[in-house]
Amino acid sequence: MKKFIKKYWLDILILLLILGLSPFFFYKLGQSSLVSWDEAWYASIAKNMVKSGNFITLVWNGYSFFDHPVAGFWWMAISFKILGISNLAARMPSAIFGISTLLVTFFVGRKMFNRWVGFASAVALSSAPWFLYRSRSGNLDIFLTFFFVLSIYLAVKSVENKKFYIPLGISLGLLFLTKTGIPFVIIPALIAVYWGRKINWKWVLGGISGFVALFGSWFVAQTLTDVSFIQRYIYIGTPGLKNKTSLIDNIKLMKDYVHSGIGKWFWLGCVGALGGLLTRKRSFIILFVFCLSFSIPFVFSNKGQIWHYVPMYPFMILLFFGFIDWLIKILLKRKFLSIFLIMGISLYFSFYQLRLSWYQFININAYISDEQILSLESSKFKEPLYIDGDFVPAAAFYSGKNIKKIEVGGISKIFSNKNSFLLITTRDRLNGENIEDHSYKVIKEDRVRVLLLKNLYYITS
Repeated sequence: MKKFIKKYWLDILILLLILGLSPFFFYKLGQSSLVSWDEAWYASIAKNMVKSGNFITLVWNGYSFFDHPVAGFWWMAISFKILGISNLAARMPSAIFGISTLLVTFFVGRKMFNRWVGFASAVALSSAPWFLYRSRSGNLDIFLTFFFVLSIYLAVKSVENKKFYIPLGISLGLLFLTKTGIPFVIIPALIAVYWGRKINWKWVLGGISGFVALFGSWFVAQTLTDVSFIQRYIYIGTPGLKNKTSLIDNIKLMKDYVHSGIGKWFWLGCVGALGGLLTRKRSFIILFVFCLSFSIPFVFSNKGQIWHYVPMYPFMILLFFGFIDWLIKILLKRKFLSIFLIMGISLYFSFYQLRLSWYQFININAYISDEQILSLESSKFKEPLYIDGDFVPAAAFYSGKNIKKIEVGGISKIFSNKNSFLLITTRDRLNGENIEDHSYKVIKEDRVRVLLLKNLYYITS
């Protein structure tokens, strides 16, 4: 142990410094309500997984859910098992994977360039606004980002050590089990890793076995469950590709989203990508190929959203700091100057962006929505729950019920039958559809919404 610490003391110190960024990921993590799309939606699916004990077939609001594979929901379900079902538990896995992505980014930078490029990149990544924001949200993007970065790291390591093929296969299996379609973009980067290299096929088969055991078995199980699964998988994984859209407009939209999401690192990352190609070094080519292949689907679709581009951030940042390090060493041949400059740039811009994030969405007042308060109250009753509004996921998560959404003009229809029910609506809607006060009992009211019960026993007693 003493020899290990003596040899790696600087790396251990850097890892501890990276972990020192944890407050940005965990502080006040669970104090606000889950939002309906997509936090409460995914949390509700994970909650159903815990309740049913079925960790293969996903269920949402009483129906099978096929939009995404299971791995992301596994992490939430495990968190629910350990911490109990809560806002904090729903977000905890993203925060853990977020800080873990910083650590793996350090190792990628250390392996491909040097420890200071890895350290600077990890710190810079923590300051990317949408990376940090999604790391504090109960979503799938950070899981996806983590396994992209981890898979590239394990692939590079496997070139030198054949034993890394099996962990690589497992990492790729979990990557493909996180989101639909998009994991395929890692294939060109893996080709760049192994191109011209000697491959140990015996160990490669071991890695493939790990991948098939995870992703392959799940894919086959879903195909046997639903004959239309493959068609749905392709459709969900290629959103908007069949639509005729302007390539120029799509590129502009992608540029705006990536720029907004990564902040000050956008143009620096572009410089690193173009400059890195000029070096003709494999490390730069691997990172560039990943960014290019990741971008291509969005060039042909206008369905991309700002959070979809989060997995590009570590690779863009690594390209920049790797290029700056290479450039200084080539032009000035001063290693110390390179360390000083890349760490200076990283800390300067990271401090600016982290400070903004701290006041924008971290150190803010707690907010418990009326959706959470009323839905939780409805869980105390056995009657089915109807809602008047676009918050089905939040209502489903907090109430533990299958939710029925009422369209405009539908309140009077459900009051016309003799069935008992709970309803979350507004008094304006009740008045607008001429619902008489004596026909229901108010259970709880919060801000503009009200939870009411139609049940003859409660109304007359």
